[in-house]
Parts: sequence; structure tokens; C-alpha cells
Amino acid sequence: MFLIISSYYINGESIIKEYSKRLTSELGKRYSKRNLWLMLRFYQLKEKMQTLSAQLSWSHYCKLLSIDNVEEIKYYILLTKQNNLSVRQLRERIKNKEYERLSQDTYVVIELKVTKLRKKLYQENI
Repeated sequence: MFLIISSYYINGESIIKEYSKRLTSELGKRYSKRNLWLMLRFYQLKEKMQTLSAQLSWSHYCKLLSIDNVEEIKYYILLTKQNNLSVRQLRERIKNKEYERLSQDTYVVIELKVTKLRKKLYQENI
């Protein structure tokens, strides 16, 4: 399904709207236009990142999908995992632009932690 939606992404909203109507009638309301856009964004994010954490819920990822910067998404994933943030807490951190307020030194430390976490997740998935 993601490949179908992704392949028709060029046609944009009309395709998403058409698939939403079709899937909603066949499978239920969880295939709304908004949810299909989120699924597409999630698929695109997965293509950009090596591993996505299974420890985060779909609701967490829905909040993260509003962010365009992949490094910023990585930061919030790490932050959520380390602090066991709820969706509400994550939303507040994003709203307060915590990532944008980081100093360069802090960013380097966080990047090292992200790299270590990525290696750990890779080993767990093998």
C-alpha cells in the first residue's frame, strides 16, 4: 500500500483522497486522508533513516512527522527513549523548540549518543 501511495505522490491530494475513500469503505475509518499522508511521511522517513525505534508508538511518530529535519527527528527519538516521554511530553518539547535551542557542543554529544543508540538497535534487530 505504501508503494502505491508513494508512486502516485506526484499527483498529490487527489490520489490520496481517492485511496482514502476506497480504503475507508473497505477497511474502516483508520485510512482517513490525514492518516494516509502520515503513513506516506513515515515511509519517506524510514527511507532516510537506517532504523526506527519500535519503542515509540505510532502517536509518537505522528508528532515527529511534522518535522522536516532528520537530525532533529533523531534527537527527539533519542530524547523520548532516554526519558520515556509520553506523547504529550514529546509534543511539549517540540513546541518549545528544544532542539533549536541546543548549543553546538550539546549537539555533538547528542550525535555521539545517537550513533551509539543506532549501533545498539542494529544489534538488537539482527
